[in-house]
Amino acid sequence: MSTENTRTLRDLHDQIRTAALDLAEPARRPLLRDDGTTTIHPADALLTQLAAEITPGGDHNGTGRGATGVPVALDVLDLQRRITAESAAWCWNLTGQAPPEALAERVRTIARAAGQLIEVEQAARIARSLADWVTSIRTVLAPPRKMALAEPCPACGARVHYHRDDAGEVVRRHPLEVDGHRGCTCLTCGTHWPVDQLEHLALVIGCTPVGA
Repeated sequence: MSTENTRTLRDLHDQIRTAALDLAEPARRPLLRDDGTTTIHPADALLTQLAAEITPGGDHNGTGRGATGVPVALDVLDLQRRITAESAAWCWNLTGQAPPEALAERVRTIARAAGQLIEVEQAARIARSLADWVTSIRTVLAPPRKMALAEPCPACGARVHYHRDDAGEVVRRHPLEVDGHRGCTCLTCGTHWPVDQLEHLALVIGCTPVGA
C-alpha cells in the first residue's frame, strides 16, 4: 500500500472512531454560561437522544406515539428505522454474523471491524454512513434555521414554488431553500447543493436571503 493510501486509511479510521463515539458513547461537553464561565456537563450519546425522542419515559408502542401518548415526529421514526436497516447491513457485510440488537452495539461492532479494513473505498463508505447518521440525528434533534433565496433556481429556472401547508392551503414561496447543515435544495426540481458548494452557488446566483 502506498504512503498516501496509508495516510488516507488512517484518517478514515479516525473519522469512523470519532463518529462512533458521538453515536454510541456518552460524553462530557462544555457549556458557556452567561457570566462567561465554562462548566462541563454530561451528554447522552446521539443514539440515546434519538431514542428518547421516540420513547419519552418508556418503550415505544408502535402507534406513532411515545409511551406517554405524545405524538412522535415521523422524521425521527424514519431516521431510526433507516439507521437500524443500514447498521444491520454493515454488520452483516463486515462480520458475516447477525447484528446485535442494540443500535449502539451495532455501531461499536462496525467501528471495530472497520478498524481492520485495508481497502480505502470500503472504509470511506463506512465513514460516510456514520457521518451521515451523526448529521441526520443532530438535524432532527435541533433543526437548523432555514432560509429561502429570492433568486431563481440555476438548474431549472423556477422562480416560484407552490405547496400545501398543514391546513391544506396552497402557499407560494421561493423554490431555493438553504440551511447550514445540508446545504441548498430546489423544492421544484430537487437539485441539491451541499454545504461546501454554497459559496459557489451564491456567486452564481448573486443570492439575497429572505425569511422562509
